[in-house]
Amino acid sequence: VEYLYETKPELHPQLRKVYRPGGGRPRIEEQIPGLLEAIEEIAKIGGASDDRRRSEIIRPCLTLDDLREKLRQR
Repeated sequence: VEYLYETKPELHPQLRKVYRPGGGRPRIEEQIPGLLEAIEEIAKIGGASDDRRRSEIIRPCLTLDDLREKLRQR
């Protein structure tokens, strides 16, 4: 597997599912592309802006349970 990974870069997407050079846990973004964008969109829809609208800060109004449920619905 290491030989294929080193010599065939076109196989990297398929090989990453079974082999990771260096070891360790794979990043969640590699396993579920678009996850961070979905969380950001859900937070913006269910969030509140700054009280005086002087900044771009959005305060999420969701609990983690609410966020999990919204992600399951997608």
